[in-house]
Amino acid sequence: MNNKYNVLVISSYPPSRSGGIVQDNMDALSEAGHKVDFFTLYSFAGKNENQFSILPEPFTEKLVRLKKKIPLLAIFQPLAKKIFRTPSKKMSSIFNHGYFIPNLDETKPPVDDTTLNFFLPNKEYDFIQLFITERMITTLSFLTIFKKYQVPLLITCMDMLHFTGGCYFFGNCDRFKIGCGKCLVLDSDDENDQTHINYLCKMSVYPKIQYAILCNLHQKNFALECKLFNPENIFTNSIIIDEDKFIPKDETICRKLLGIPANKKFVILSRYQKGLGRSKGYDHLVNIVNTYAAKATRHELDSSVLVLIGSKDKQFAGQFNMDTLCLGYLDLEKLIKAYSAASVFISTSIDDAGPSMVNQSMMCGTPVVTFSIGTALEVTRDGENGFMAENFNDNDFVEKLFKISHLTEDEFTKLRKSTRNSALKINSKHANAERIIQIYHETLKLYN
Repeated sequence: MNNKYNVLVISSYPPSRSGGIVQDNMDALSEAGHKVDFFTLYSFAGKNENQFSILPEPFTEKLVRLKKKIPLLAIFQPLAKKIFRTPSKKMSSIFNHGYFIPNLDETKPPVDDTTLNFFLPNKEYDFIQLFITERMITTLSFLTIFKKYQVPLLITCMDMLHFTGGCYFFGNCDRFKIGCGKCLVLDSDDENDQTHINYLCKMSVYPKIQYAILCNLHQKNFALECKLFNPENIFTNSIIIDEDKFIPKDETICRKLLGIPANKKFVILSRYQKGLGRSKGYDHLVNIVNTYAAKATRHELDSSVLVLIGSKDKQFAGQFNMDTLCLGYLDLEKLIKAYSAASVFISTSIDDAGPSMVNQSMMCGTPVVTFSIGTALEVTRDGENGFMAENFNDNDFVEKLFKISHLTEDEFTKLRKSTRNSALKINSKHANAERIIQIYHETLKLYN
């Protein structure tokens, strides 16, 4: 596997989005000696010569950058939102019952085949790697891409979208196993509704292309249950976390910089994003933290703090029976400091392919407590980098929290070190670049 390859990475958002996962992937392949180009929908700040787009940068993105330089412009933000529609608001999306379909009609890609074919780079590649597709292409577009390049498409599953007739997550719905239809999101009783049409559209594409489905262990179980893929085309792959960015920082300094009081010795870090309660398990988060608060001694409670990053929501934060600090949305530098400041990162997701924050926390040397779903299934090792609780068992989750809070200083220092080392083995750039090339070779064998 010493050959060097030409790779085209396609994603509908700039590579820095979604925690920089796409950028980290490209950096990993580049550092391994491969030539990597990038293709997306809109141009973006800092775009290089080997990065291609269909449309110019949205005016809304320019406004965001300008607001960072001139904070006073924030007073015009409500007006700007009414005048300038962001790209995401132009999608034919549906949100209902806590579930989301990003593009309702799979047969009508946001970018039509003629336009896509025209703007795709006229170069030769060994394989194409696909990440985020919504707002730019659908599965139908995969056929256009394959016809142009005639090389394998490595399709990275960021969520459950590729397994369904349109939704990101399917919760308790298992109709993806039989072709969707009667969709909960659409309030539909029709077996042949748009989600079933979408499913059939997807089913028609895969036999016509060379492809690999890249997903974590949790997702693979569902990929094997849906009727869209050949089992041999499904590969297990973990996400890349840039070990040169996500580096453990000094805990004391980070806590001071983030405004965490010095008397708070046990810092519980979690994420909250308004509107995503169902899949992220925020009702579990509230119950877990309050159960911890109820079982903790007075000294333990007084020296503990919950730190939330993401949406600032006073109503949500007011539900916790312990001191709570809301940091809001953080840039990458502050996010890494938040991981380093924390004693533990907790993920209460109950219907999630990730979250990648579990992997990021580990790379920063901060142990985690999670339910046994998503990325945790392949990376969390009890006692080595945190603990995995029995699915949806809040009391078990709390017991795992206490296991970390009751560690001695020496034991916790060892846990931080082993947490970082475990992440390096699984999520480092080197490990993942090798795995991607291995999947490429295995895919070639399927079609030779």
